[in-house]
Amino acid sequence: MKKTGIITLALGLVFTASAFAADITASGVLVQSLQVGSKRQAAVADTYGFGKSRLTLNLKADDKVSVTYIGKLESNLSMDYIYADILTDLGKVRAGVIYDQIANFGGGIYQTNTFLANTTTKEKGLALYTKLANVNIGIFNILAPIEAQTTRVYGAKLDTTMDALYLGAVVKSAATKNKLGLAAEVEASYKIGAGKISAQYYTDLNNNSAVLFQGEAKKQAFLGLYGEYNLASLIGYGVGVYADYVGAANTDTVSPWAQSQSKIGAKYSVNPKATVYYELVSTKFKNVDAVGTSGLGLQINF
Repeated sequence: MKKTGIITLALGLVFTASAFAADITASGVLVQSLQVGSKRQAAVADTYGFGKSRLTLNLKADDKVSVTYIGKLESNLSMDYIYADILTDLGKVRAGVIYDQIANFGGGIYQTNTFLANTTTKEKGLALYTKLANVNIGIFNILAPIEAQTTRVYGAKLDTTMDALYLGAVVKSAATKNKLGLAAEVEASYKIGAGKISAQYYTDLNNNSAVLFQGEAKKQAFLGLYGEYNLASLIGYGVGVYADYVGAANTDTVSPWAQSQSKIGAKYSVNPKATVYYELVSTKFKNVDAVGTSGLGLQINF
């Protein structure tokens, strides 16, 4: 998929089944984009499905336990969970595993280097969840291979939704005998009428974070921005426009680098289920000129 014209594919199926007092549901979005124009491709151009793709699964049994997968694919800077919600007399307890998709983050259960998208590693971890007022609180520890040894990564995630506003933050740390790495991520989105804006930012808080989490000497930062105006979100059909930007850079003064991808696009929703779109993509690789492509695609909501 990385080397052909298809740049983004997220699969969603909707079905409901009832057996042994359990309900299973799944929903999502299928996005298929065909690249035309420049044939020069690189991982950075194939990594992002920003703002378009998602997949959600849920298994619920006896109204007591539910197992949920949230595929939050608005950006590869996001974290995903597979967890179980257990209802007790003291409230809801959530336990499971956490997926960290930040570039080459060594603590992730699903680990992918943003700019070498074929690099993947799977490790096990644990996430515990609770809720205080309107704030979701997740605390996790993950056993990860860092610097040729197994190292435990600790972190926490907070998020809240207030009407049309979503806010979230993640902090994490890992330590070896002579290094302590710290990293953080913040994200926000706001929806009003037919419009939506989203932003996500990740940064290494020190150089050790880049060494431990990404195998780089200097700390790095990643920024994602997305905005759209879509009449279909109000009336079920109509035209829309969108733009997104994803960029990354390091702080090394000797050999600095930066790379980014920008998109602008227009789409038309025939009905609430089917949307066609056309987008222009400009990708700037590390220390080289930008490369332009264009894409014609189809989005289907299940």
